[in-house]
Amino acid sequence: LDLTAAIYSDTTVELIWSERDVAPWLIAYAEIFRDGELLSTTTQLRSYIDSTLVPGQSYTYSVRFVAVAGDNGDFSSTITVGTLDRNDPTLPSVNGYTPPARASEPTDLQASIYSEELLELQWSRVSNAVLGYEVRRDGQYMGYTTGVSYLDATISPSGDYVYEVIAVTAAGEILGVAMTRAAVQ
Repeated sequence: LDLTAAIYSDTTVELIWSERDVAPWLIAYAEIFRDGELLSTTTQLRSYIDSTLVPGQSYTYSVRFVAVAGDNGDFSSTITVGTLDRNDPTLPSVNGYTPPARASEPTDLQASIYSEELLELQWSRVSNAVLGYEVRRDGQYMGYTTGVSYLDATISPSGDYVYEVIAVTAAGEILGVAMTRAAVQ
């Protein structure tokens, strides 16, 4: 596996990998390791967003697939990701440019469950120059909206989901990510 990373804020990174010579139907899930410890598993077989970083810290990641038959695959190459603490007064100013304040994240993210098949995500608008919001469920792209809510009519009874709302500018820059969990009873 070739592992790369996209740093979205001082608390959020997306790990992106490509599998070579692996039949996707033979893979049950991917295991995400941070600093040698299992961080999470995902059925998303191309990327994973970690929004639990501490500003100013460095982390080393690796990924491996687990086959449907239960066999563990080989570990990916490792990648080390470091984030700046934007509140650090010792950050240098370069040619009069000072790094911007912490990225804006959608706030007050809530999931309202209306039935066994329907829920609505709601959040507060980000004040920066946000074009819209990308919505992901369990790491999978679900849709895009310019509003501050999103209806998901594809949930299942007794489902347990993790949603991410990603604020995006017109230039495609990601300002921040908010996460919530919704369990359908």
